[in-house]
Amino acid sequence: MYSKQEDENLRQRVKLLIEAKDNIELQQILIKKCSDDPLFFFNMFLWTFKPKAVWSEWEPSNPNLPFITYDFQDKYILDIIECIETQQDNITEKSREMWFSWQVLWISLWWFLFKSRSWLIWSYKEDYVDTQWNMDSSFERLRYNLERLPSWIKPNDLISKYMSISSKELRAEIAWDSWKNFGTWWRRKYIFLDEFALWETSETAFRKTKDVTNCRIFWWTPEWKTNIYWKIMTNHPDYSHIQIKKFRLHWTLHPLKTQQWYEKQKQQRTKLEVAQELDISYDNSVAWAVYEDFEKMVQFKEVEYNPKFKLYSSWDFWRDSNAVIVWQKDFQHNKLYILKAIKRVNWDIKKFWAFITWIPIQWYEYDKEDLGEIEEMNKLKWLYAWHFWDPYNWDAVTTNATKSIKDILWELWIYLTLKTWSTVESRITATKLSLNRIIINYNKCINLVESMRQSKYPKTREWSQATTEKTKPVHDENSHYRTAFEYFIDNEPQQLVIKKTQVKINRKYFDPMKQQWITWWDKYEDD
Repeated sequence: MYSKQEDENLRQRVKLLIEAKDNIELQQILIKKCSDDPLFFFNMFLWTFKPKAVWSEWEPSNPNLPFITYDFQDKYILDIIECIETQQDNITEKSREMWFSWQVLWISLWWFLFKSRSWLIWSYKEDYVDTQWNMDSSFERLRYNLERLPSWIKPNDLISKYMSISSKELRAEIAWDSWKNFGTWWRRKYIFLDEFALWETSETAFRKTKDVTNCRIFWWTPEWKTNIYWKIMTNHPDYSHIQIKKFRLHWTLHPLKTQQWYEKQKQQRTKLEVAQELDISYDNSVAWAVYEDFEKMVQFKEVEYNPKFKLYSSWDFWRDSNAVIVWQKDFQHNKLYILKAIKRVNWDIKKFWAFITWIPIQWYEYDKEDLGEIEEMNKLKWLYAWHFWDPYNWDAVTTNATKSIKDILWELWIYLTLKTWSTVESRITATKLSLNRIIINYNKCINLVESMRQSKYPKTREWSQATTEKTKPVHDENSHYRTAFEYFIDNEPQQLVIKKTQVKINRKYFDPMKQQWITWWDKYEDD
């Protein structure tokens, strides 16, 4: 039994450590108790560091506090442990300062010490994982508690290095890996993906980490839509079929965070901060947006292909993703229609081109969803007037390709229209001025709409000395749809041009009477 009152809990800890100091039998009993009951280990042996503890010259406050769990944390800790035991992926959305990362790290420490299990911390930024003397980094928190544990709980050969804590006695290791090496070397009981909503390569990470373990722990507070974190938590069609357990740690679960506390926070924070840090809101968590009024200016309507209008496409090719938007233009009323938008990650460009030509390449594998998309595009094949694309990636080599985009497309007899003299700023300006005449088929363009909403400029830090305004948006998973959108507006045809072309075709047939081939030229005109 242990108290959850801080003063009494500290007295119990001191008494227990004194009694167990030279009592090997009691030490073994306590080790067994910790192994069987992780909550006992947390509440009687672990600590937390609270830098916001009140401090003054006359009454200094100790930032080192006993880690004492609340009831909602007890349930959450046991739920996560159950996910690890049953090997089930899980994801958590949370308000700020719910002590989530401390809980997951202590679960990991418990598995390492008492179950001899190896696990990984995965992050997109190295400094967040291991920075000496920085208690915001995961490994420094682990060392902080390992130093405070009695020696009889720890293995005799505990080795602590940069990005690694290991023991040959336990035959286990806590290690770190970066986004560059997803799933390359490791196989583990589970992995902890730190700040997952901020990962620019979240879709790649989600796919590749599945080979590392059956239990992945994802977490973070909302940042913006369109990333895989948002898609999973909102049952997006791309991920609704995936079996993953979801948890929600809202500030209202915390017994010390009352409505009065919330009202005070609202007075001290911006609306964006309240939405993002406290309310777990995805809709209101975009700051520095490129197109702030996107949804207010464009129109949403169910639109289908209209044979009276010419068909166009705009593309963005790059190393990690390919995206295409299918357009039509009504020249008489100067209206633009977006019929469909498609994006795929880590696809060879030849495989991706099947979405336009309706020709699945035989040596590529397409799933049921891909084939459905290709079949839907069948009626549009060969109807395109022009294809517009990125003028800056003419010679770029895409993912899984050995040739440039230009060379690959030329092999397919595809020629794209591009304009090289515009700037990012001019394209964005032109796009903003065109939004009020664009009609979007929302059901076929959900991800496109969210990408346009979520595209943003880089945040200027409070301590930054820069005086110039940042005019280039952040490059992230929203960029591909955004730039494809802008390329079309930048190259938009201003008049309908129909050219009559005379084509000569060499025709042959074998005349059995003359026993020879007869050749002639046939002529016809085509638009």
